[in-house]
Amino acid sequence: MRKIFGILAFVAAAFGFAACEQNTLDEPGTVVIYDGPIDLVDQGFGMYYGDKNHNSLGVYSVVLSDAVCFRDGFGDPYLDSEGDMLVLEFLAPIDAEYEFAGLPVGEYQITSDETVTPRVNTKNSYVKRLSGTVQYQYALESGSIKVSKNAQGTYDVETKDLVISKGSERHDIYYSYSGAIKIDEWSKVAADIQDLKADVVDMPFPYVSPVYYGNLFGYGTGNYVVTLATDGFMEDESGTVPGVAVILNMFGELVPGGDTPILLKEGTYTVYPEFNYNEYSMLYGLNMDGVPFGTYLAQVDKNGTQSVEFINGGTVEVTRTSESYEDVYTLKYSLNAPARKVTGTWVGKLDFIDASDGSGRVILSTLDGDVACDMSKVERGHMAHVETLKTTYNPVDIAEAWQLWLEPRMWTDEEMELPFEERVKAWDPNGDIMILEFVVPLQTRGDIAPEKNKVYKYTIQPNLSMEDPLYQVSVSKMGRPYDDIFYQPNWKDYTYMTGTDARRGFTWDGGYRGNWYLHYIPGTWQNMDEMAPAVKGTVSVTRTSDYVELADGREANFNIVWDLYDDAEASYNITGEWSGPVTLYN
Repeated sequence: MRKIFGILAFVAAAFGFAACEQNTLDEPGTVVIYDGPIDLVDQGFGMYYGDKNHNSLGVYSVVLSDAVCFRDGFGDPYLDSEGDMLVLEFLAPIDAEYEFAGLPVGEYQITSDETVTPRVNTKNSYVKRLSGTVQYQYALESGSIKVSKNAQGTYDVETKDLVISKGSERHDIYYSYSGAIKIDEWSKVAADIQDLKADVVDMPFPYVSPVYYGNLFGYGTGNYVVTLATDGFMEDESGTVPGVAVILNMFGELVPGGDTPILLKEGTYTVYPEFNYNEYSMLYGLNMDGVPFGTYLAQVDKNGTQSVEFINGGTVEVTRTSESYEDVYTLKYSLNAPARKVTGTWVGKLDFIDASDGSGRVILSTLDGDVACDMSKVERGHMAHVETLKTTYNPVDIAEAWQLWLEPRMWTDEEMELPFEERVKAWDPNGDIMILEFVVPLQTRGDIAPEKNKVYKYTIQPNLSMEDPLYQVSVSKMGRPYDDIFYQPNWKDYTYMTGTDARRGFTWDGGYRGNWYLHYIPGTWQNMDEMAPAVKGTVSVTRTSDYVELADGREANFNIVWDLYDDAEASYNITGEWSGPVTLYN
């Protein structure tokens, strides 16, 4: 029987195959060696996974076959013509100065004994044979595989005393191969071949961004956000580079401040399906007015298709060891998205950036300079009632909060039929966005400008220095102004109140509340790179036409001018102006 071996590399997922009928292999015999690989290198099945198991052993997966082979949607190799396929997972020590240069030479023992190196891992290695229309799978039971390089720089591979088995069958068999072996590096190609529907398993994450937000939600626990991502994914502003990122939003011990180091405590952190800010809990993934928040998975595939999936369950096990006076973390995560799982282990240092504030105040702005808003792409404003404000004790309705969104329109039905790149060329729905929230009298249908052609200037409240003691009792750590400050009988001699008030920017129940500036990256679909709450300043509103009644509300033209400042220490200025029609929804 003539055996022709070629090379195919593959993505090693879990090699699970259905049980097969009994079949007897041919009698042992020497295989005829073919001088060169089958021309299937474009399939790219050989893979180097690096220290995948975190035991200082490099993992190399190789497929050799005398038949036509392909890879299924889960990354597993399969036979498409009669013949044999030898799937091998080699484990070899990684030298401290080692740079990947192909499969290391040596004799690899076939064993499940984890103390033996180098070895062929029997858990992920096997023989497949397709005979007629029936496929059979055999385990590697014993023997060894010798790997050497010849004078031409190509490989010679041969089995020694190889025994394979299926059920009660045992067979001696000999395989050999001579030729090139192409092996890709998993860390470089993983994101390219990760399907949007397949489970994300052991994805390499060389990028890490750990940020500590302190008492972000005001519940007395520390908020720790760890972002893990594939190489180059987070730096890409186009939103088209294939990549995967997992954002872990965890609650742990509140750091007292000062020189106290920020360390994530060891233990198991659990994603709960509801808001839970206790230690060892995780915030589930949620949509915050079009922006992902909490714990979630972000991905762009090789076709440029973007995906965001919210994590709704699972755990992250955190352990910490000290190596050379540095803390090294191991994050073992097993997370559930609605349609797939995200599992793996990440090992490395977590040098948390301290984004908390010593006073307990949280800084939410990501700006590094002033912003002059470009509102040229905003065609229409949309305004709706978001809350009725009430006194704290013996609740009495005070006023209504109405929120206005100024953002570029979404794609039309016709544009949605276009491929993504053409759709973006036809209309890019991203850019500068302003969210403006006004406090107006009860039962006024959100009338922010009762008299036509009159300028109404709204002031962000409370109009106080953040160091003012009154400010400390009027505003939450997340920036939410307490309703009572809008209650006129409480104003007394507080000259900072105007009677024409706007709300400070804050986050609440999964959304942007108050006044905000947002910027979505052009050429993408709602990928945000800047955000800033307005904590002081004014918004001037002029209604320039009469109201027109609609089936679901009313409409009029407005001119809106804003001069606002964010919550950064530098207090960056956010300015802009827009004119156009606004729909006020019932």
